[in-house]
Amino acid sequence: MSDGPQTVFISYASPDRDRVVPYADALQRAGFDIWIDCKRLRPGQDWNFEIRRALEKAVIVIVFFSMNSVDRRGYVQREIKVSLDQATERLAEDIYIIPVILDDEVAIPDQVRHLQCVKASDADHLSSIEEAIRFQLQTIGTQTQATQDRAEIKWTETKFRESWPGLPGYHVEYNLLQFPQQSTQRSRISQLASGENSLSW
Repeated sequence: MSDGPQTVFISYASPDRDRVVPYADALQRAGFDIWIDCKRLRPGQDWNFEIRRALEKAVIVIVFFSMNSVDRRGYVQREIKVSLDQATERLAEDIYIIPVILDDEVAIPDQVRHLQCVKASDADHLSSIEEAIRFQLQTIGTQTQATQDRAEIKWTETKFRESWPGLPGYHVEYNLLQFPQQSTQRSRISQLASGENSLSW
């Protein structure tokens, strides 16, 4: 199966599932590639491995805070820690973690106090989340375009993932880069795309 490279990961405490799933559905309908465990994990998969991998590859993480999560030990705290660690590798202006406050009485956790939060009680909070995601995805696309312009090469990238949980089982994941058949600056770029050897420019 193909897996979009611009995944939005949703982190939440399991008691909040019924409140969070509608957000995932709405964002999916808006055209975003949403990863939420209750919809993406398959029976028999190593859920710890799959969640960790999806979280590490996500371009945006939406963290839902509630009375159920702020004082709850467990996986949601681990996801927040991983997200904060990965945020250090992003640019200061990147939107990587989007905190959503489900309950107004929840104090904003110290770890994300420096980030602009979204309150579920605000009438336009869903559109604010969508706008933030679109802004960041557009920024990523602009950065990719600038890199391609500097290299004078155009390409598209598609991620593929396939697994089988049997014994011995397997998991395959790869990125397919597709180059144009011709390039004014790289006359033999099509050979790179087709895997031909002895390529020199």
